[in-house]
Amino acid sequence: MKKIIILIFVLSYSSCEKFIDLDLPQDQITQETVFKDGKLAKSALAGLYQSLREGGFLSGGLFGGGVYLGCYTDELVSYQTANSTLDQFYQLNLNPTSSAVKNLWQTTYNQIYQANRIIEGVENSNSIELSTKNQLKGEALFIRGLLHLYLVQSYGEIPYIATSDYNVTQHVSKNTIAEIYQKIEEDVLLAQQLLAVNTTVGNRFIPSKEATQLVLSRLYLLQKRWDDVIKVTANLAQNESFQLREDISKAYLKDNFSTIWQYAPASATATTYEASIYIMFFAPPYIVALQPSFVNTFRTGDLRFQNWIGTIADFTGKKYSYSYKYKQYSTANGQNEYSIILRNEETILNRAEAYIQKGELANGVGYLNQIVTRAGLTAVPMGSKEQLLERVLEERQHELFTEYGARFFDLKRMNLLDAKMIGLKPNWKSTFVLLPLPESELLLNPNLKPQNDGY
Repeated sequence: MKKIIILIFVLSYSSCEKFIDLDLPQDQITQETVFKDGKLAKSALAGLYQSLREGGFLSGGLFGGGVYLGCYTDELVSYQTANSTLDQFYQLNLNPTSSAVKNLWQTTYNQIYQANRIIEGVENSNSIELSTKNQLKGEALFIRGLLHLYLVQSYGEIPYIATSDYNVTQHVSKNTIAEIYQKIEEDVLLAQQLLAVNTTVGNRFIPSKEATQLVLSRLYLLQKRWDDVIKVTANLAQNESFQLREDISKAYLKDNFSTIWQYAPASATATTYEASIYIMFFAPPYIVALQPSFVNTFRTGDLRFQNWIGTIADFTGKKYSYSYKYKQYSTANGQNEYSIILRNEETILNRAEAYIQKGELANGVGYLNQIVTRAGLTAVPMGSKEQLLERVLEERQHELFTEYGARFFDLKRMNLLDAKMIGLKPNWKSTFVLLPLPESELLLNPNLKPQNDGY
Protein backbone atom coordinates (compact mmCIF):
# COMPACT_ATOMS: atom_id res chain seq x y z
CA MET A 1 0.00 0.00 0.00
CA LYS A 2 2.86 2.39 0.79
CA LYS A 3 4.35 1.82 -2.65
CA ILE A 4 0.98 2.57 -4.25
CA ILE A 5 0.63 5.80 -2.29
CA ILE A 6 4.13 6.93 -3.30
CA LEU A 7 3.45 6.12 -6.93
CA ILE A 8 0.21 8.11 -6.93
CA PHE A 9 1.98 11.00 -5.23
CA VAL A 10 4.80 11.08 -7.77
CA LEU A 11 2.46 10.64 -10.73
CA SER A 12 0.35 13.54 -9.51
CA TYR A 13 3.44 15.71 -9.99
CA SER A 14 4.42 14.48 -13.43
CA SER A 15 0.88 14.72 -14.78
CA CYS A 16 0.81 18.49 -14.37
CA GLU A 17 1.07 19.94 -17.85
CA LYS A 18 1.29 23.58 -16.85
CA PHE A 19 2.41 25.27 -13.70
CA ILE A 20 -0.66 27.51 -13.80
CA ASP A 21 -3.06 24.58 -14.18
CA LEU A 22 -2.24 22.26 -11.29
CA ASP A 23 -4.96 19.82 -10.27
CA LEU A 24 -4.36 20.12 -6.55
CA PRO A 25 -7.60 18.79 -5.04
CA GLN A 26 -7.28 15.30 -6.57
CA ASP A 27 -4.12 14.42 -4.64
CA GLN A 28 -4.83 16.23 -1.40
CA ILE A 29 -5.61 13.05 0.55
CA THR A 30 -2.46 11.43 -0.81
CA GLN A 31 -0.35 14.38 0.33
CA GLU A 32 -1.75 14.22 3.85
CA THR A 33 -1.01 10.50 3.98
CA VAL A 34 2.53 10.86 2.67
CA PHE A 35 3.52 13.52 5.18
CA LYS A 36 2.43 11.46 8.14
CA ASP A 37 5.48 9.28 7.61
CA GLY A 38 9.09 10.43 7.38
CA LYS A 39 10.10 7.60 5.04
CA LEU A 40 7.26 8.35 2.65
CA ALA A 41 8.09 12.05 2.74
CA LYS A 42 11.69 11.22 1.81
CA SER A 43 10.37 9.13 -1.06
CA ALA A 44 8.46 12.16 -2.31
CA LEU A 45 11.69 14.16 -2.29
CA ALA A 46 13.43 11.31 -4.12
CA GLY A 47 10.79 11.72 -6.82
CA LEU A 48 11.80 15.38 -7.19
CA TYR A 49 15.47 14.41 -7.60
CA GLN A 50 14.50 11.90 -10.26
CA SER A 51 12.63 14.64 -12.12
CA LEU A 52 15.66 16.94 -11.92
CA ARG A 53 17.89 14.23 -13.31
CA GLU A 54 15.53 13.44 -16.20
CA GLY A 55 14.83 16.91 -17.60
CA GLY A 56 15.07 20.66 -17.12
CA PHE A 57 17.95 22.97 -16.31
CA LEU A 58 19.67 20.51 -13.96
CA SER A 59 19.59 17.49 -16.25
CA GLY A 60 22.68 16.32 -18.08
CA GLY A 61 20.56 14.39 -20.56
CA LEU A 62 19.22 15.09 -24.03
CA PHE A 63 16.43 17.30 -22.68
CA GLY A 64 18.60 19.14 -20.17
CA GLY A 65 19.84 22.69 -19.84
CA GLY A 66 23.47 21.70 -20.42
CA VAL A 67 23.03 20.36 -23.95
CA TYR A 68 20.33 22.91 -24.86
CA LEU A 69 22.35 25.98 -23.87
CA GLY A 70 25.61 24.47 -25.10
CA CYS A 71 24.03 24.32 -28.57
CA TYR A 72 22.58 27.81 -28.11
CA THR A 73 26.02 29.35 -27.61
CA ASP A 74 29.52 28.43 -28.79
CA GLU A 75 30.12 25.05 -27.16
CA LEU A 76 28.21 22.47 -29.18
CA VAL A 77 27.10 21.64 -32.71
CA SER A 78 23.80 19.77 -32.99
CA TYR A 79 23.49 16.88 -35.41
CA GLN A 80 19.87 16.16 -34.53
CA THR A 81 17.15 16.25 -37.17
CA ALA A 82 15.84 19.62 -38.39
CA ASN A 83 13.46 21.36 -36.00
CA SER A 84 14.05 18.89 -33.19
CA THR A 85 14.16 20.51 -29.76
CA LEU A 86 17.97 20.48 -29.83
CA ASP A 87 18.09 21.83 -33.37
CA GLN A 88 15.80 24.70 -32.37
CA PHE A 89 18.39 25.85 -29.85
CA TYR A 90 21.33 25.33 -32.19
CA GLN A 91 19.77 27.03 -35.22
CA LEU A 92 18.36 29.84 -33.03
CA ASN A 93 14.88 29.01 -34.27
CA LEU A 94 13.29 29.49 -30.89
CA ASN A 95 9.95 31.26 -30.84
CA PRO A 96 7.01 31.45 -28.43
CA THR A 97 5.50 28.26 -29.89
CA SER A 98 8.73 26.22 -29.87
CA SER A 99 8.39 22.89 -28.14
CA ALA A 100 11.88 23.31 -26.68
CA VAL A 101 10.95 26.55 -24.92
CA LYS A 102 7.66 25.15 -23.68
CA ASN A 103 9.21 21.94 -22.37
CA LEU A 104 11.99 23.69 -20.47
CA TRP A 105 9.55 26.16 -18.89
CA GLN A 106 6.92 23.58 -17.93
CA THR A 107 9.41 21.01 -16.67
CA THR A 108 11.06 23.55 -14.39
CA TYR A 109 7.82 24.93 -12.97
CA ASN A 110 6.53 21.40 -12.38
CA GLN A 111 9.70 20.73 -10.39
CA ILE A 112 9.09 23.93 -8.41
CA TYR A 113 5.54 22.70 -7.77
CA GLN A 114 6.95 19.46 -6.38
CA ALA A 115 9.30 21.43 -4.11
CA ASN A 116 6.40 23.56 -2.88
CA ARG A 117 4.31 20.49 -2.10
CA ILE A 118 7.15 19.08 -0.03
CA ILE A 119 7.67 22.37 1.82
CA GLU A 120 3.96 22.66 2.59
CA GLY A 121 3.68 19.00 3.49
CA VAL A 122 6.44 19.00 6.09
CA GLU A 123 5.35 22.36 7.51
CA ASN A 124 1.84 21.02 8.11
CA SER A 125 2.94 17.64 9.42
CA ASN A 126 2.67 16.88 13.13
CA SER A 127 4.14 13.40 12.93
CA ILE A 128 7.52 13.80 11.19
CA GLU A 129 10.52 14.31 13.45
CA LEU A 130 11.82 17.89 13.58
CA SER A 131 15.27 16.98 12.26
CA THR A 132 13.72 15.21 9.27
CA LYS A 133 11.33 18.12 8.65
CA ASN A 134 14.23 20.58 8.67
CA GLN A 135 16.28 18.49 6.27
CA LEU A 136 13.42 17.94 3.82
CA LYS A 137 12.34 21.56 3.92
CA GLY A 138 15.92 22.76 3.51
CA GLU A 139 16.49 20.62 0.44
CA ALA A 140 13.19 21.70 -1.15
CA LEU A 141 13.84 25.39 -0.43
CA PHE A 142 17.31 25.13 -1.94
CA ILE A 143 15.98 23.49 -5.10
CA ARG A 144 13.16 26.04 -5.39
CA GLY A 145 15.61 28.92 -5.14
CA LEU A 146 18.12 27.37 -7.56
CA LEU A 147 15.47 26.60 -10.20
CA HIS A 148 14.15 30.16 -10.04
CA LEU A 149 17.73 31.37 -10.52
CA TYR A 150 17.97 29.41 -13.77
CA LEU A 151 14.56 30.66 -14.88
CA VAL A 152 15.24 34.34 -14.26
CA GLN A 153 18.61 34.18 -16.02
CA SER A 154 16.99 32.48 -19.03
CA TYR A 155 13.60 34.19 -19.33
CA GLY A 156 14.01 37.48 -17.46
CA GLU A 157 11.03 38.56 -15.37
CA ILE A 158 9.08 35.48 -14.33
CA PRO A 159 6.68 34.55 -11.52
CA TYR A 160 8.32 33.40 -8.31
CA ILE A 161 6.09 30.53 -7.26
CA ALA A 162 6.14 29.77 -3.54
CA THR A 163 2.84 27.89 -3.27
CA SER A 164 1.07 24.94 -4.82
CA ASP A 165 -2.35 26.60 -4.41
CA TYR A 166 -4.11 26.42 -7.77
CA ASN A 167 -6.22 29.47 -6.95
CA VAL A 168 -3.03 31.51 -6.72
CA THR A 169 -0.91 30.00 -9.48
CA GLN A 170 -3.54 30.20 -12.22
CA HIS A 171 -3.54 34.02 -12.06
CA VAL A 172 0.07 34.64 -11.05
CA SER A 173 1.95 37.69 -12.36
CA LYS A 174 5.62 38.32 -13.04
CA ASN A 175 8.00 39.54 -10.38
CA THR A 176 10.67 42.12 -11.10
CA ILE A 177 14.27 40.94 -11.37
CA ALA A 178 15.09 42.58 -8.03
CA GLU A 179 12.14 40.84 -6.35
CA ILE A 180 13.17 37.48 -7.78
CA TYR A 181 16.75 37.89 -6.59
CA GLN A 182 15.51 38.79 -3.12
CA LYS A 183 13.23 35.76 -2.94
CA ILE A 184 16.00 33.45 -4.15
CA GLU A 185 18.31 34.79 -1.48
CA GLU A 186 15.65 34.33 1.21
CA ASP A 187 15.01 30.73 0.17
CA VAL A 188 18.66 29.75 -0.05
CA LEU A 189 19.61 31.49 3.21
CA LEU A 190 16.81 29.68 5.01
CA ALA A 191 17.93 26.43 3.42
CA GLN A 192 21.43 27.16 4.68
CA GLN A 193 20.12 27.32 8.24
CA LEU A 194 18.27 24.01 7.89
CA LEU A 195 20.78 21.92 5.95
CA ALA A 196 23.70 20.03 7.41
CA VAL A 197 27.36 20.07 6.46
CA ASN A 198 28.28 17.14 4.20
CA THR A 199 31.97 16.27 4.02
CA THR A 200 31.49 12.57 3.21
CA VAL A 201 33.41 12.08 -0.03
CA GLY A 202 31.54 10.11 -2.68
CA ASN A 203 28.20 10.48 -0.92
CA ARG A 204 27.24 14.08 -1.56
CA PHE A 205 23.84 13.23 -3.03
CA ILE A 206 21.81 15.92 -1.30
CA PRO A 207 22.32 19.69 -1.08
CA SER A 208 24.31 20.80 1.95
CA LYS A 209 25.35 24.06 3.56
CA GLU A 210 28.26 24.11 1.14
CA ALA A 211 25.88 23.92 -1.83
CA THR A 212 24.00 26.97 -0.58
CA GLN A 213 27.27 28.89 -0.33
CA LEU A 214 28.12 28.28 -3.97
CA VAL A 215 24.63 29.13 -5.22
CA LEU A 216 24.58 32.33 -3.18
CA SER A 217 27.91 33.31 -4.72
CA ARG A 218 26.32 32.94 -8.18
CA LEU A 219 23.49 35.20 -7.11
CA TYR A 220 25.85 37.80 -5.65
CA LEU A 221 27.97 37.82 -8.82
CA LEU A 222 24.84 38.70 -10.78
CA GLN A 223 24.18 41.57 -8.38
CA LYS A 224 27.81 42.73 -8.40
CA ARG A 225 27.99 42.22 -4.64
CA TRP A 226 31.67 41.39 -4.68
CA ASP A 227 32.22 41.50 -0.91
CA ASP A 228 29.33 39.09 -0.39
CA VAL A 229 30.75 36.67 -2.97
CA ILE A 230 34.02 36.60 -1.07
CA LYS A 231 32.35 36.30 2.32
CA VAL A 232 29.93 33.51 1.43
CA THR A 233 32.62 31.36 -0.22
CA ALA A 234 35.27 31.74 2.48
CA ASN A 235 34.41 28.39 4.07
CA LEU A 236 34.53 26.48 0.79
CA ALA A 237 37.78 28.10 -0.30
CA GLN A 238 39.54 27.01 2.89
CA ASN A 239 37.76 23.70 3.55
CA GLU A 240 40.12 20.76 3.06
CA SER A 241 37.14 18.44 2.59
CA PHE A 242 36.45 20.18 -0.74
CA GLN A 243 39.99 20.68 -2.00
CA LEU A 244 40.72 20.51 -5.70
CA ARG A 245 42.16 17.24 -6.91
CA GLU A 246 45.54 17.72 -8.53
CA ASP A 247 45.05 14.89 -11.02
CA ILE A 248 42.68 16.55 -13.46
CA SER A 249 41.89 13.25 -15.19
CA LYS A 250 40.01 12.17 -12.05
CA ALA A 251 37.99 15.36 -11.58
CA TYR A 252 34.68 13.69 -12.47
CA LEU A 253 34.99 10.49 -10.48
CA LYS A 254 32.33 9.88 -7.84
CA ASP A 255 34.81 10.25 -4.95
CA ASN A 256 36.24 13.60 -6.04
CA PHE A 257 36.88 15.91 -3.09
CA SER A 258 35.82 19.07 -4.94
CA THR A 259 32.31 17.75 -5.63
CA ILE A 260 29.71 19.69 -3.67
CA TRP A 261 26.54 18.07 -4.99
CA GLN A 262 26.04 15.13 -7.35
CA TYR A 263 23.14 12.91 -8.33
CA ALA A 264 22.74 9.49 -6.79
CA PRO A 265 22.79 6.81 -9.50
CA ALA A 266 19.43 5.88 -10.99
CA SER A 267 20.31 2.21 -10.55
CA ALA A 268 23.25 -0.05 -9.81
CA THR A 269 23.96 -0.41 -13.54
CA ALA A 270 23.33 3.18 -14.66
CA THR A 271 25.97 5.41 -16.19
CA THR A 272 25.72 9.19 -16.33
CA TYR A 273 23.55 10.86 -18.93
CA GLU A 274 26.55 12.99 -19.82
CA ALA A 275 28.54 9.94 -20.89
CA SER A 276 25.68 8.67 -23.05
CA ILE A 277 25.15 12.07 -24.72
CA TYR A 278 28.69 13.25 -25.32
CA ILE A 279 30.95 10.23 -25.84
CA MET A 280 31.27 9.37 -29.53
CA PHE A 281 32.05 5.84 -30.72
CA PHE A 282 31.64 6.58 -34.40
CA ALA A 283 31.45 9.58 -36.69
CA PRO A 284 29.85 11.63 -38.05
CA PRO A 285 27.92 12.40 -34.84
CA TYR A 286 24.20 11.90 -34.46
CA ILE A 287 23.61 13.96 -31.29
CA VAL A 288 26.24 16.66 -30.65
CA ALA A 289 29.94 17.40 -31.03
CA LEU A 290 32.08 20.21 -29.67
CA GLN A 291 32.28 23.40 -31.72
CA PRO A 292 35.66 23.46 -33.53
CA SER A 293 35.99 27.15 -32.66
CA PHE A 294 35.69 26.25 -28.98
CA VAL A 295 38.23 23.42 -29.18
CA ASN A 296 40.71 25.79 -30.81
CA THR A 297 40.65 28.19 -27.84
CA PHE A 298 42.67 25.90 -25.56
CA ARG A 299 46.28 26.87 -24.89
CA THR A 300 49.08 24.46 -25.71
CA GLY A 301 49.71 22.10 -22.81
CA ASP A 302 46.31 22.51 -21.20
CA LEU A 303 45.61 19.26 -19.36
CA ARG A 304 41.88 19.83 -19.67
CA PHE A 305 42.21 19.62 -23.43
CA GLN A 306 44.22 16.42 -23.09
CA ASN A 307 41.91 14.77 -20.55
CA TRP A 308 38.43 16.23 -21.08
CA ILE A 309 38.20 16.26 -24.89
CA GLY A 310 38.07 13.23 -27.11
CA THR A 311 38.56 13.05 -30.88
CA ILE A 312 37.23 10.63 -33.49
CA ALA A 313 37.39 10.57 -37.30
CA ASP A 314 34.76 9.48 -39.81
CA PHE A 315 35.44 7.24 -42.82
CA THR A 316 36.75 10.23 -44.81
CA GLY A 317 39.23 11.20 -42.11
CA LYS A 318 37.28 14.25 -40.93
CA LYS A 319 37.81 14.70 -37.19
CA TYR A 320 35.20 15.55 -34.58
CA SER A 321 35.77 16.48 -30.95
CA TYR A 322 33.52 15.60 -28.03
CA SER A 323 33.26 16.29 -24.32
CA TYR A 324 35.06 13.50 -22.47
CA LYS A 325 34.72 14.72 -18.91
CA TYR A 326 32.63 11.65 -18.13
CA LYS A 327 34.33 8.53 -19.46
CA GLN A 328 32.36 5.59 -18.14
CA TYR A 329 29.93 4.15 -20.66
CA SER A 330 29.60 0.74 -18.97
CA THR A 331 29.27 -0.26 -15.31
CA ALA A 332 30.45 -3.83 -15.82
CA ASN A 333 33.23 -3.15 -13.33
CA GLY A 334 31.17 -0.96 -11.01
CA GLN A 335 30.09 2.68 -11.02
CA ASN A 336 32.95 5.16 -11.01
CA GLU A 337 31.10 8.34 -11.98
CA TYR A 338 28.00 10.24 -10.87
CA SER A 339 26.65 13.40 -12.51
CA ILE A 340 28.19 16.36 -10.70
CA ILE A 341 25.95 19.41 -10.40
CA LEU A 342 28.09 21.69 -8.24
CA ARG A 343 31.85 21.56 -7.72
CA ASN A 344 34.34 23.71 -5.88
CA GLU A 345 36.27 24.74 -8.98
CA GLU A 346 33.45 27.20 -9.67
CA THR A 347 33.80 28.57 -6.14
CA ILE A 348 37.47 29.37 -6.78
CA LEU A 349 36.66 31.11 -10.06
CA ASN A 350 33.85 33.11 -8.44
CA ARG A 351 36.22 34.33 -5.73
CA ALA A 352 38.88 35.23 -8.30
CA GLU A 353 36.38 37.27 -10.27
CA ALA A 354 35.03 39.06 -7.21
CA TYR A 355 38.49 40.03 -5.95
CA ILE A 356 39.51 41.33 -9.38
CA GLN A 357 36.28 43.30 -9.75
CA LYS A 358 37.01 44.89 -6.36
CA GLY A 359 40.47 45.89 -7.53
CA GLU A 360 42.24 43.46 -5.20
CA LEU A 361 44.16 42.01 -8.11
CA ALA A 362 46.78 40.04 -6.17
CA ASN A 363 44.13 38.06 -4.31
CA GLY A 364 42.22 37.51 -7.54
CA VAL A 365 45.30 36.23 -9.36
CA GLY A 366 46.05 33.92 -6.47
CA TYR A 367 42.70 32.16 -6.77
CA LEU A 368 42.76 32.23 -10.55
CA ASN A 369 46.10 30.46 -10.58
CA GLN A 370 44.74 27.60 -8.50
CA ILE A 371 42.74 26.68 -11.61
CA VAL A 372 45.39 27.65 -14.16
CA THR A 373 48.35 25.78 -12.69
CA ARG A 374 46.29 22.67 -11.98
CA ALA A 375 45.54 22.63 -15.70
CA GLY A 376 49.28 22.45 -16.38
CA LEU A 377 49.57 26.04 -17.60
CA THR A 378 52.00 28.78 -16.63
CA ALA A 379 50.74 30.92 -13.77
CA VAL A 380 48.97 34.12 -14.81
CA PRO A 381 51.15 37.18 -14.16
CA MET A 382 49.81 40.39 -12.72
CA GLY A 383 47.98 42.48 -15.32
CA SER A 384 45.27 45.09 -15.62
CA LYS A 385 41.81 44.50 -14.28
CA GLU A 386 40.47 44.10 -17.80
CA GLN A 387 43.16 41.59 -18.77
CA LEU A 388 42.56 39.50 -15.67
CA LEU A 389 38.79 39.46 -16.12
CA GLU A 390 39.30 38.28 -19.68
CA ARG A 391 41.46 35.43 -18.38
CA VAL A 392 38.83 34.56 -15.76
CA LEU A 393 36.28 34.22 -18.55
CA GLU A 394 38.67 32.02 -20.53
CA GLU A 395 39.25 29.75 -17.55
CA ARG A 396 35.52 29.52 -16.88
CA GLN A 397 34.99 28.52 -20.51
CA HIS A 398 37.56 25.73 -20.31
CA GLU A 399 36.71 24.57 -16.81
CA LEU A 400 32.89 24.56 -16.94
CA PHE A 401 32.05 23.65 -20.54
CA THR A 402 28.94 21.50 -21.05
CA GLU A 403 27.94 22.01 -17.42
CA TYR A 404 24.31 23.14 -17.14
CA GLY A 405 24.56 26.19 -19.38
CA ALA A 406 27.43 27.83 -17.49
CA ARG A 407 28.85 29.40 -20.68
CA PHE A 408 25.57 31.09 -21.62
CA PHE A 409 25.08 32.49 -18.13
CA ASP A 410 28.70 33.71 -17.89
CA LEU A 411 28.56 35.55 -21.22
CA LYS A 412 25.21 37.06 -20.35
CA ARG A 413 26.36 38.20 -16.91
CA MET A 414 29.44 39.84 -18.45
CA ASN A 415 27.43 41.41 -21.31
CA LEU A 416 29.49 39.53 -23.89
CA LEU A 417 26.87 37.41 -25.65
CA ASP A 418 26.70 39.66 -28.72
CA ALA A 419 30.48 39.95 -28.97
CA LYS A 420 30.98 36.20 -28.86
CA MET A 421 27.96 35.03 -30.89
CA ILE A 422 27.89 37.51 -33.77
CA GLY A 423 30.19 36.07 -36.41
CA LEU A 424 29.93 32.53 -35.10
CA LYS A 425 26.15 32.51 -35.53
CA PRO A 426 25.17 34.89 -38.37
CA ASN A 427 21.48 35.05 -37.36
CA TRP A 428 22.23 35.92 -33.74
CA LYS A 429 20.19 38.85 -32.39
CA SER A 430 20.73 40.89 -29.25
CA THR A 431 17.25 39.93 -28.05
CA PHE A 432 18.41 36.29 -27.81
CA VAL A 433 19.83 37.20 -24.43
CA LEU A 434 16.42 35.99 -23.20
CA LEU A 435 14.41 32.98 -24.27
CA PRO A 436 10.83 33.61 -25.40
CA LEU A 437 7.98 32.99 -22.98
CA PRO A 438 5.80 30.06 -24.11
CA GLU A 439 2.80 31.36 -26.05
CA SER A 440 0.56 28.71 -24.52
CA GLU A 441 1.24 30.11 -21.04
CA LEU A 442 0.51 33.69 -22.11
CA LEU A 443 -2.83 32.60 -23.59
CA LEU A 444 -3.82 30.79 -20.42
CA ASN A 445 -2.68 33.58 -18.11
CA PRO A 446 -2.54 37.10 -19.63
CA ASN A 447 -0.90 38.30 -16.39
CA LEU A 448 2.36 36.84 -17.73
CA LYS A 449 2.44 39.39 -20.56
CA PRO A 450 4.23 41.13 -22.15
CA GLN A 451 6.26 38.72 -24.24
CA ASN A 452 10.04 39.21 -24.14
CA ASP A 453 11.43 41.68 -26.68
CA GLY A 454 12.14 40.33 -30.15
CA TYR A 455 9.56 37.56 -30.07
